[in-house]
Amino acid sequence: MHSCIRRCPVTVALVAVLAITAPLRGQQDNPVYVDDSPQAWELFRRAADQSRDNTAEAVRLYQELLDDFALKLIPVRENEPDQFQCVRLRVLHALQGDANLLERYRLIQTAEAQRLLDAERLEDLAMTRSLTEPGLEALLMLAQRDLESARFWMALSWLDQALTHPDLAGRRAAHAWYMTGLAAHHVNQTAQQAAAREALAKLGSDGAVFVQQLDALAADVQTP
Repeated sequence: MHSCIRRCPVTVALVAVLAITAPLRGQQDNPVYVDDSPQAWELFRRAADQSRDNTAEAVRLYQELLDDFALKLIPVRENEPDQFQCVRLRVLHALQGDANLLERYRLIQTAEAQRLLDAERLEDLAMTRSLTEPGLEALLMLAQRDLESARFWMALSWLDQALTHPDLAGRRAAHAWYMTGLAAHHVNQTAQQAAAREALAKLGSDGAVFVQQLDALAADVQTP
């Protein structure tokens, strides 16, 4: 559902190399192409223009992009048409980069996000309205589900988004960092595990018990 996190940005130069080497692997009938969308690019540019004077319209356009074009590719910048990033990442960056626009977005979209959460449509919620408070709940629930199913990289992908969420604080922050430490431990990402422990320590009483559990996990690994 969120493969754009792994495949973006994509450059035309890389695509050209793949296209040249594909015949050498006997893939003449499988041309490589960039899954871009001129329509999405036009909507994104309109949303950026509207964000200055008409935040409600900007929110509507950005949400249309998240609903209908999330995994399509658009240029990274106006003056760099040959480098691409998935729509979802560009929209999230645009919303997070404007405090007033983000506040308006959350005000407008939280009700629908709560409806999706109540209907247990977690993937839809996380993909389309992750910056709302119900969106944070979906990210954490999906991360816990994947962690418990030993899909550690998937869990870390959801957690990476949760850790920059505007509503992450207190016990939810402690839970997110603890899951990050656990998943990082299982995929041997020691630096990420150490960063999770440090973040938990800074949370004080909310993170203390999780620090102890991560330390116990690390001690078990170090014991012959």
